[in-house]
Amino acid sequence: GTSLEGGLRLYGDDWGVESVTFEPRLYQTLIPDRLLARLRYRYTVQSAADDYVESLPGGGPIPEFRTSDSDLGDWDAHSFGVQFVLFRGGEWELDFGVDQVLREDGLDATLATLGYRLHL
Repeated sequence: GTSLEGGLRLYGDDWGVESVTFEPRLYQTLIPDRLLARLRYRYTVQSAADDYVESLPGGGPIPEFRTSDSDLGDWDAHSFGVQFVLFRGGEWELDFGVDQVLREDGLDATLATLGYRLHL
């Protein structure tokens, strides 16, 4: 009735962004063959893109390539989530989840998901 799963992601691109994500998940059967719960934690740390600037230089030349998109800056984040899956084996699934994301740059978020899957 209990399962532990781990994930690790390493990312890099030609814009200079590099990141590492670590995500352990715990799955727990609450009602056999009917209800499952998933607890999740995710930690992500990311470096800024080569052309990331927080603001344009005052009085100096404006760089040819630039972005101020905070998703392309330096940041780290902690996410916590729970999901419940109600199902009837082989027929349908209904899931509901909530995640809280806490980013060190202040761009926090609360995410909710609702899904339905019909097995035909």
